[in-house]
Amino acid sequence: MRGKFERQGAWRRSGAVTVGAVVGLFLAGGMASVVLAASGHAPGDPKVVCPGSKPLLSVSIPGPAHAFHPKLVLSVTWKVVNDEDGGVVGYWALDTYTIAVQMWQLQAGPYANDYYWTQTESGIFQTLQGAHSPNNSAVEPAPGYGVVTMGAWGFVNNTTVEKFTPGSQPTQGYLGVKNYGGSTNSTVAGTYAVTGDTNMWFWYTAYFAPGYEADYTVGAGGGAWGYVYELNKAFWTPSPSTGATPSVDEYCIFGVPGSSTLFDTHGDIVTSA
Repeated sequence: MRGKFERQGAWRRSGAVTVGAVVGLFLAGGMASVVLAASGHAPGDPKVVCPGSKPLLSVSIPGPAHAFHPKLVLSVTWKVVNDEDGGVVGYWALDTYTIAVQMWQLQAGPYANDYYWTQTESGIFQTLQGAHSPNNSAVEPAPGYGVVTMGAWGFVNNTTVEKFTPGSQPTQGYLGVKNYGGSTNSTVAGTYAVTGDTNMWFWYTAYFAPGYEADYTVGAGGGAWGYVYELNKAFWTPSPSTGATPSVDEYCIFGVPGSSTLFDTHGDIVTSA
């Protein structure tokens, strides 16, 4: 998963979703509420929902408000393969997924020239026998796979440092396949002490000048994110009453604006023996 632990530092600083909250459309105050409150985007905007969580966890991925005259400056997609996913104690799965990123420069209002972005991911994960489950570190008794979806939105403040500098890189269209070089050996080892992905590529480092990190925010500066992992039913753990155990067939993790260290999780992924 991009950003929970050893990955993207700014996402690690995201936050905990208040149980039952639906995040992503509005914040109590600050930049995000101003930029998004007047948004006229359709109900069809992407949304990531954790079906088994009670109360429901979800995050909507809205576009920027029309009143701020947003100018689309980045709209790209690419495929990622061999990406080692991070859990509580270490790597637990190999992921293959497609990412779509859009970014707008706000051209009016108090945050004129700042950037608002959205990111979505969809694909599959494969966990391996002997790996540690993502939330409770249970040893996987057998291999298994399932689907993963993700959504996020946030801001990059346009300061003298954080400049959008695409250079010769395309700002529209398909960027091809990014092979992160993850391996089954380090995934099964289930520890961050073992070398993981070796060729990871991040759009914000590729398109922004050095110094972006301070203002690439999904948290205190406005924004939200969420991941949902759903194990294929062929690998569900049997339960006498229901035929499956939802708590180990679905894993969700959500961040919330305004907190610097926490996030909220639901369930786990543990395959049947």
